[in-house]
Amino acid sequence: MPLGERLRAERLKLGWIGYELADFLGVSGMTIYNWENEGKVYKLKHRSLVSYFLGM
Repeated sequence: MPLGERLRAERLKLGWIGYELADFLGVSGMTIYNWENEGKVYKLKHRSLVSYFLGM
């Protein structure tokens, strides 16, 4: 499963909207939108956050 789809699926499992995940990770809502739709996380610190959230 692509990263964006997996991120969205995990967020929805928790019943969160994008802004709740953004608040949890300390990023903007637009960042979450971009990650879920483009499937690309460019910054290393953000990759660590996403990995933590996904339990990788």
